[in-house]
Amino acid sequence: MDVVPGCMDETATNFAPIANVDDGSCTYPVTFMVDLSQENLENMSAMESQMHLTSMVDSNFEEASSIAPTNAAWQTAQFSLLLEEGAYAYRFVHPEGEIETVFRTVAIAYGIESLDVEVVCFNQAEACPGCTNPMDVAYNPWATSDQGCLGYVVEGCTYSDAVNFTAGANVDNGTCEFEASNNCPNDVDGDGSVAMGDLLAMLAAWGETCP
Repeated sequence: MDVVPGCMDETATNFAPIANVDDGSCTYPVTFMVDLSQENLENMSAMESQMHLTSMVDSNFEEASSIAPTNAAWQTAQFSLLLEEGAYAYRFVHPEGEIETVFRTVAIAYGIESLDVEVVCFNQAEACPGCTNPMDVAYNPWATSDQGCLGYVVEGCTYSDAVNFTAGANVDNGTCEFEASNNCPNDVDGDGSVAMGDLLAMLAAWGETCP
């Protein structure tokens, strides 16, 4: 019988039905996540972060691949990859370029089907603290300890100078309305300039009693 190498694991993404010798090439979906909610991102996005991935023996990350996020939510970047079985080392890179000093490893075993690696706080070994109440404006679905809750989400107009300001709102929903300001109050006839026509209009109204 001819030897047909390939992936023989039916749960792998590259299963080869005709293979009769497994060659170790099976790949599995693996998801990594880093929580940046404790970081000062200012105008940056979690999508600007990166992940360095290499073999576990490459402890200095000299041969590491630099990988961009595939998704981001709640200031948490997600990296979805297809990896062959083996042992890997990984670390994350802040959007500003700071590289983690934490050394992390993960093992991908034959037949694992898929793996969601536990979310970690940037440059820490564990998940970030945060608010675990889904109704709170500061909710963090990845938090493992309940800290930092701010109160229930109340949508509305949060700009106090808007005509429809919503007292107590803590999440702006884009409905604010503002009165148009008049930068030229003496332009009575509205032609964009203060001229003779405005003076005549004022003289014509001289002596009228305002309601």
